Amino acid sequence: MLNTVLEEKNTSTNTLSEILKIKLSTVDNVVRDLLMIGNVRANRKTGDVIALQHTIDGATKIIYQFWRNHILVHFLIKQKGVGFFTSVDEIKSSLKKVLTNCKFRDNTWNTYTQRIIDWLMASSIIEVNSDRKIIHVPDKIPKMFPVLSKISHSRANKIFLANSPPERVIEAINILLKGNGEVDKAKLQRNTLPILRSLDLIQVSRKKVKLLIFPDKELLKWLANISNNHETIKLVNKSIVENPNYKGFEIGKYIAAYYSLKWSSSSIKRYGGGIYVWIRWIKETLN
Repeated sequence: MLNTVLEEKNTSTNTLSEILKIKLSTVDNVVRDLLMIGNVRANRKTGDVIALQHTIDGATKIIYQFWRNHILVHFLIKQKGVGFFTSVDEIKSSLKKVLTNCKFRDNTWNTYTQRIIDWLMASSIIEVNSDRKIIHVPDKIPKMFPVLSKISHSRANKIFLANSPPERVIEAINILLKGNGEVDKAKLQRNTLPILRSLDLIQVSRKKVKLLIFPDKELLKWLANISNNHETIKLVNKSIVENPNYKGFEIGKYIAAYYSLKWSSSSIKRYGGGIYVWIRWIKETLN
C-alpha cells in the first residue's frame, strides 16, 4: 500500500481499496498507522490520503526511525539488552507494562501485539528464526519494505485455518525450494498460501511468492516444529488436553469462540476438521 500511496501522491482510501482489491476497513487501518508513523497526511472525513515522502527510501527511513524509537523497543532493550531474544507472550506482557492506562480485553491485546510484531519485522528491527524465537536486530536499516504487504491488520490472517493438508503444503514448499525460494504464484495451489502466510514463511505479491525462511533441518520435522509453535495449534493442543474427546467440530467451535469469529456450522466443521488433521500429523511427525 505504501508504494501505491507514493505513486499516487494524492489519493483516497476508496481509490486505494479499488487499486489494491482489499477491504476499505483494511485500508483505513493501514492508513491510520501510516499517519501515526508520519508517512502520510490523511483526513478521515473526506478519505483523502497525501504522501509526505517522495521515495520509498525516504518513507522507509521514517518508518524505521519510528519503530526503532518506540517505547516498547526501548523497554525491551532496557530489560534484556541489545540483541535480545523474546517471544510473542513476552512482547504482549511488556506492551501491557508500558501501556498501563490501557484496559483492553485479552483478545484485543493479542491483536495489538501481533500488529506491532508485524511492523517490527517489516522494519527489520526484529526477526524470527526457524525455532520461532524472536530476535532483536540492532541498526539494520531496511532498503525497502517488501513485507509491508502482509500488514493487513486482519486477525484472521494470523489464525492457522488449515485450508490445505500437510502434504499439499509440503509440495508447495518443495516447489519454492526448487525455484530458489521464489516462484510464480500460479505454480502453487491457492489453498496452501494462507497456511504458509499464517506461519510467516512466505511473502506474497501480485504475481510472485517468496519463501522467507529456509529449512535448517529435514523438511517434515522443520514444518512440524514451526506449525506446532503456532498460537492456534498451541491453543488447540491445550484444549485437547483439557477435553480429550475433542475432534474436528469441537475444535472448530473452540477456535471460533476464542477469536470471536462468526462461522457457519459448515465452516466450523471444515476448519476444525482441517486443524485436527494437522494436529495429528504434527504429533506423528515429531514422535
